[in-house]
Amino acid sequence: GDSCLTEIGRCIKKIYASYGKCYRTGGDEFCVIIDKGIKDIESINSDFFTSIEKARSEDIRMPAVSLGFVKFDPDNSTVEDSIKKADVMMYRYKQRNKT
Repeated sequence: GDSCLTEIGRCIKKIYASYGKCYRTGGDEFCVIIDKGIKDIESINSDFFTSIEKARSEDIRMPAVSLGFVKFDPDNSTVEDSIKKADVMMYRYKQRNKT
């Protein structure tokens, strides 16, 4: 468990750290706050999944990883609402990718 979380954290930092701050929020959940302008989050997320798949090919104990994201707009949403939206996206992703 701990080694998997460590490797997932490494993958997160490798892909996202140049765009913002990366945090482990507890248990098996991580958060990335992107504070630099990016044009294509989907491409960056794809790079993350490629990194996870590489780690999985080297250690079959690596679990599947799901993510959710939201663009925070303080004029139209609260932090709490944004977190809920990202969570909903993550759970939809999990359901869609169950095998």
